[in-house]
Amino acid sequence: MTATALKQPTIQPPIYDEHDQDVRREMLRRAQHENHLEGQELNPKHDHLREAYIRGELNADQLVAAIRKAEGIPEWEDTKRRLAAGEKVKGY
Repeated sequence: MTATALKQPTIQPPIYDEHDQDVRREMLRRAQHENHLEGQELNPKHDHLREAYIRGELNADQLVAAIRKAEGIPEWEDTKRRLAAGEKVKGY
């Protein structure tokens, strides 16, 4: 008797229609404006991640995590711990 591996189902991201994508695009536009008011600009090298969010391939948490990782900024829980310990953390 041989063991047969069960095939794991492929999880497809939700499909967002044009209206949903417009809503997500507007949310990003507002976030970009708020960042601009605080003196921060979005890095164009992450446009592909923002587009994946707009299409529904990433949720907001995944988008933030991917950008933080790409910029070498530690995950938020680690950042909070390090800041509380008085350490310098990139981006803070």
